[in-house]
Amino acid sequence: MGRVPLPPAVSILLPMHPVFSPGSELQHRLKIALENTGHRLRKNYTAEAAAVILARLDKLRLQLRSDTEHKSVALYASQLHSKLVYLDVPVEEHIVIGDSFAIRDLVADSKQLRGYLVLLLSDRECRFYLAGEAHHLRLLKTTIPTEVFAYVNEKPQRVANFSDPGERKEVVEDKFLHHMDEELSRILVLHPLPVFVLGPEKILGHFKQHSHHHARIAGFAHGNYLDAGEPELQLAVQPCMAQWQRQKQRSLLDQVETVASYKRLSVGIREAWAAAVQKNARLLVVEKGFRFPARRGDMPDRIFREDAPDENPWCIPDAVDELICQVIDQGGDVEFVDDGTLEEFDRIALIRYY
Repeated sequence: MGRVPLPPAVSILLPMHPVFSPGSELQHRLKIALENTGHRLRKNYTAEAAAVILARLDKLRLQLRSDTEHKSVALYASQLHSKLVYLDVPVEEHIVIGDSFAIRDLVADSKQLRGYLVLLLSDRECRFYLAGEAHHLRLLKTTIPTEVFAYVNEKPQRVANFSDPGERKEVVEDKFLHHMDEELSRILVLHPLPVFVLGPEKILGHFKQHSHHHARIAGFAHGNYLDAGEPELQLAVQPCMAQWQRQKQRSLLDQVETVASYKRLSVGIREAWAAAVQKNARLLVVEKGFRFPARRGDMPDRIFREDAPDENPWCIPDAVDELICQVIDQGGDVEFVDDGTLEEFDRIALIRYY
């Protein structure tokens, strides 16, 4: 009495730092994670269910490789399945015990924009910021002067003959913006992130003419932000970020539609599942809220919707989560879009290699 009848699914997520942490430390952290998992399982589930899952997790522990360049590792185990997945995104150490694996949340979280650059321009100076954890802005040091007056004497000689001060000022500003764009090139090598550019409309117009980084610029915000504090700068960037996300989603949909015309698109969960089983998965695009309880068919590449998942202990609680695991395990990628975006593609589509 009081026991959950069906065994759970367990997900253990661990960061990996092979340069700074030897394999013995990783194994030690995993051992502690398994002890905590065992305590929680035995408290809420039957001893038999806990023993089976812990045995699967311990077997995965023995397969763990620390001599890898991956940034993190995920261990998944249930009564029927187990999987070890290396990830190229950092994660926080976490244990999830529930009805399904946490792979969907993990991948969705890894796709969030965690870092970006802010280029603040004005008619007086320029500043470069790096947004990191919690989007906190850190002012970056530069290798060249970032004040306009430093470039007054670096103008073409013919400027000295200009009688119009306004024209002279414009030439100096263009020279200044050219240098700032070159400094942005250096910073992008160190921090290859999206760039949001803030400044007065006229200055941004001149910068667009000189910049060689249009592909890296995620958005522009018009306004004089030279005297703005960090909260105001973060607020100014938010609409740009929202627009960038919409453009990214539109680009994904365009990619899906283009690939469909070349007959390299698997539409719907059944076709996507079959392609993944055949190890032909390059990019999976799925609506955020789409889930699909399933039962297996007579062949590994066949699944069907399970209308009574609670009555079938062999049911796949969510075939989408399992599919995400397969795609990542094969080296493919996964992207999420808003619900309703893939309506004509049955809410999920997989781009194949061939």
